[in-house]
Amino acid sequence: MDRDPDQADAKLLDDLGIRCYSTHNDETYFNSEKINRARDLNLILGCKYVVLAHADPKPAPDGWKGVADELNAAADKLEPSGLKVGYHNHQAEFTASMGQRPIEILAKNTKPSIALS
Repeated sequence: MDRDPDQADAKLLDDLGIRCYSTHNDETYFNSEKINRARDLNLILGCKYVVLAHADPKPAPDGWKGVADELNAAADKLEPSGLKVGYHNHQAEFTASMGQRPIEILAKNTKPSIALS
């Protein structure tokens, strides 16, 4: 997308009967500098979920715990606006590293409201 969505985009979606339930976002939109922007853009589109599309932490379990902390912080910021946080997993999250699967680390260390899909 060459520009951020705006009210005209939201109206077009409505006119076409299309609902945008979530967006996939890179990790920069989950940091403290851009989380408000992510919130605002997702609210314009009428989304319910703001999904972290991919993370590439250090391969140790602590790296994935850091991702969990990031998701929890985003949930704390976004949930008051009615938005839920999610994480889009890939094969890497199901591949054991140092005896643990990253998806299990995420599930154990994130709030129950965070969708792992």
